[in-house]
Amino acid sequence: MRWHRNRITITVALAAMIGFGMILFLAYQVSASYRAAENHARGQSAALLALQEAQFKAQFREVELQLTNTNLQIAPLLTAGQSANLGSTLQQHLQLIPQADHIALIDLRGQLLAQAEGASPFELDFLPLLDQLKQQGIVYHTGGSGQPPELIIGLKPAEQSASFLALARIRPGHLEQALATSRLKSGQSLYLLDAQLRILASTPRQSNLSALEAELSGPIKQKQRRGAFLSQKSDQLISLQQIGASPLYLVSTLPTPSYLAEWQKKLAYYTTAASLMLLLTAVMAYYFWRSRRLTQNLKAKERKLSASETRFKQMIETTPVGLVLARMPDFYITYINQHAAKMFGLPQAAALSKRAFELYYDRVDFLHHSEDALAGKAVNNAECILRHKEGNPFWANVSMSASTSNDGTTLLIGLNDITQRKQLEDELKRRATTDSLSGLANRAYFMETAQQEIQRTKRYQRRACILMLDIDFFKKINDNYGHQTGDQVIRTMANLCRASLRDIDLIARIGGEEFTAFLPETTLDEAYLAAERLRIRIEENVIMLDDGREIRFTSSIGISEIMPDDPNVDAPLKRADTALYASKHSGRNKSTCFEHLPTDEQAPKDS
Repeated sequence: MRWHRNRITITVALAAMIGFGMILFLAYQVSASYRAAENHARGQSAALLALQEAQFKAQFREVELQLTNTNLQIAPLLTAGQSANLGSTLQQHLQLIPQADHIALIDLRGQLLAQAEGASPFELDFLPLLDQLKQQGIVYHTGGSGQPPELIIGLKPAEQSASFLALARIRPGHLEQALATSRLKSGQSLYLLDAQLRILASTPRQSNLSALEAELSGPIKQKQRRGAFLSQKSDQLISLQQIGASPLYLVSTLPTPSYLAEWQKKLAYYTTAASLMLLLTAVMAYYFWRSRRLTQNLKAKERKLSASETRFKQMIETTPVGLVLARMPDFYITYINQHAAKMFGLPQAAALSKRAFELYYDRVDFLHHSEDALAGKAVNNAECILRHKEGNPFWANVSMSASTSNDGTTLLIGLNDITQRKQLEDELKRRATTDSLSGLANRAYFMETAQQEIQRTKRYQRRACILMLDIDFFKKINDNYGHQTGDQVIRTMANLCRASLRDIDLIARIGGEEFTAFLPETTLDEAYLAAERLRIRIEENVIMLDDGREIRFTSSIGISEIMPDDPNVDAPLKRADTALYASKHSGRNKSTCFEHLPTDEQAPKDS
């Protein structure tokens, strides 16, 4: 009895020591993983900034080379007194610099000699950058402290006797586009700054650095080439990179939660593991006994099957198709090849303790397949969802048949992972039914779905309506602000439609600035109220451009109710389009019901 108590005491003490040691190990792992996550984030940010720096340096070099070519061609014209042709010549050279929106020449007194025709003129004092150009031959200028920042690259001719200097202004949109190509982590922001901490470009565009200016001013004033540090105010990892020898800096901000998410997940796992450690040590003896027994059973099975397994493995271990054998009637797995084990994320030996139906995400699918196989109906390339070791589902083609021998009945299961193919099918379906610019349904999907909804509405004698929407004066928006702003207006229109209409309403962009919506279970009066809410919301919406300008736009709406005698969706669409035409020709920014129009105005017209 005493010996028994001593053995228990020794076991408890040993278990406690093991548990305490594992807790210390877990604490070390938590600390090490934190440092690794932070170092990894620093390395990724540095690599991102280095890549972006190389891109900007290459583009600035292209501008310098083109300015050199400009200097070489302008010098003879000035010498020959042909200054009248300078404007058109500069305009031709401007077309060769996609990064710039203006080129100009100044003399050695800082006076403007000539500028490209048709371009927005420079609005700055040339004297502050004249001395730098004379000394360095090239300068990067971002405007004075009281002026909005704009990047200007200046270059003087190689000849010392030259009496002029060439300047090129980089398009702000080009800088934004260059940053937008960067692949950022979740929550990460990227900025292009000058030495006065003014933002020349950023991605995302809504980002700002007002809270970090104090922390950034020190490294930039000290002309620190590169570096990374943790912000004391905003809990962010800040990385800094100067672009060559220019006074321009790339700054990356990455919120701590973004790169510590995986570490926090590990911390939760480690904490849970530490809490359960003492409990686990209490049952170690049981698992030891169980593992020994399982090992003995496996060895017995291996001796029994060793002769046939050798030949079997030589044939199927390297096959690109997953293969699983399961015995009947308990469905225990007796063999799994390397391809199948990798497919499920399992060691081959560990899979032998599982049953075949555990590989399926839905056991009902396995029961149907096994019943068919045992009944002599071979299953060939049946698509179903299987389960990874970690619980993640994936698609596979499954073939199953049954084989009977002296040792009993065995299920032969062939597997082929088709997850990528299913994802590609889903992506193709999405592209076929969605308008890429607005994210709404496209015309083909709307026509097909609306036709089905009309049939359902007529079958159950329900009410439904169709809206036709058109952005007023959309061509003027494109002409005055450019097609990128026009695209932004279309996306804003789509978002306003989603926010104003119901989830059950089918909204689509059917072309250009035209939108339509199918409103099921809706009377004409209810449709008119919904259209008015949407129209007012559009009228009140304001789009802020990067240059501070505001854009407001309105929409004209036509409404039509689904009639019992409508053969298809074209008829109510034409009526709604006629009502839209009436809205536009009665002053725009209106909602008009086709059924309320006078009879002489109900004839279809071209809008």
